[in-house]
Amino acid sequence: GLDGGPVCAGTWQLPGVSSDQAKIGYFLKSCKSLDTRAKSASSNCLWRRVSATLDDKVELADPNATESVILENVVDFKLKYLGPGHEEWQESWKTNDSDVGMKDNFPYAVDIYIKVQNKNNPKAKPVEMRLIAGLHFPNNEIKKDPNASPSASPTASPPTVPKPT
Repeated sequence: GLDGGPVCAGTWQLPGVSSDQAKIGYFLKSCKSLDTRAKSASSNCLWRRVSATLDDKVELADPNATESVILENVVDFKLKYLGPGHEEWQESWKTNDSDVGMKDNFPYAVDIYIKVQNKNNPKAKPVEMRLIAGLHFPNNEIKKDPNASPSASPTASPPTVPKPT
């Protein structure tokens, strides 16, 4: 999520075994400005962390992970999630949560909102962007409704994604 809760995918990594899967997270943290004309030497930045260690410690930084600055001068960054068992956008999504819809499931869509403004430039105006990213193959297990008729077949297709509020 917003405060460093990464999107996690994959299987467990065994010692000496390599994989093309990775744990990826996005978070806000201060960084040194690349603009040499900037009055302030740092700004709030969007960072990307990539770790080959696939574990359940998504909130902790892996000392072997690679961190990179994606964007400087970030004023606001929010993620919202929509998935199984939820008709409204959720502020967080944790697949190890006890919530029936979230447990062992990935969301169907992520609402990504970001706002940037270079505060070192008095003429700079804020720039905002919102994107709804659909996960076309979330790889969620199809769960049959226990109240459904025996002839009803479960469906894996995600619902229509509503606009964020």
